[in-house]
Amino acid sequence: MTQLEVYKQKAAHPDYFRNSGDGLLWSSLQAVATGKDFAVEDFIREDGQIFRNPDMAQGRLLGPRESTISRDMFMGLFCYCLHFSRLDILEGVKSYGWKHGWKMGRENRVVEFAIPYIKWKLRIKDNRTWFTPGLILLLYALIAHLRGRPRLARFLVNIWQPIGSTPGYPSHLSMLHIYLNRRIRGEIVSWEHKVLRRILKHSPRNALALALAGWHDDARAELASQWPADRLPTRHDWTEEWRTQRADNDVGIVWGEPGNIKPHSGGDLLFVEHVLALG
Repeated sequence: MTQLEVYKQKAAHPDYFRNSGDGLLWSSLQAVATGKDFAVEDFIREDGQIFRNPDMAQGRLLGPRESTISRDMFMGLFCYCLHFSRLDILEGVKSYGWKHGWKMGRENRVVEFAIPYIKWKLRIKDNRTWFTPGLILLLYALIAHLRGRPRLARFLVNIWQPIGSTPGYPSHLSMLHIYLNRRIRGEIVSWEHKVLRRILKHSPRNALALALAGWHDDARAELASQWPADRLPTRHDWTEEWRTQRADNDVGIVWGEPGNIKPHSGGDLLFVEHVLALG
């Protein structure tokens, strides 16, 4: 079997991530990568509020630094909704957002800011549960696309947005944003190419960035050289569950856990293959 056939056969179901702290993000991406649906409704409460995982949706208390949801969870959910044409969920997100001033959940984490020349600190709640203007714009573009209004959708995603390239998971979220724009628009535009080039400057072996940038041969070469060909990667290979969300020199992918053969989900490779299949 080819590497792709092995991963298609052995990859975990999206429920693999169901109870993780970032369950909605990874379950959604695993669903897109494998083409297998999951019970996304378990992450959504009757009032429309969306949670990181079903435990939180059922009322589990938050830890001291936790939030019920974050913007990165929605980025994964948007990928899922686009892939599986879940306009109903996107409409629900829009409705909940307008009703709650785009504060989409609750957080316990507090951020401290030192005030220069003053002997006290400003303590405010973390803002990870609030939608940004760019995320609202993306939500409306997805809704327009699934409603069959392609010109409006393309207009919305063609508006320049401040997408960063900080190494690690922020770059991964930027790549997901570019992926969504590309699926709506059908191509990558110049400002998105610039973001991808900045990401590849610090992580030149990131297969997802290479695939999005259109360097398909390089992306396939990295898949072949980094991921095992005849099995799923394990924690013996590297500790990071989703390799493409980390910089090339991240400790989670430079070092593994010797002797730990617990397999990873395989979704990271399949998601890159999915992007490559878009052409």
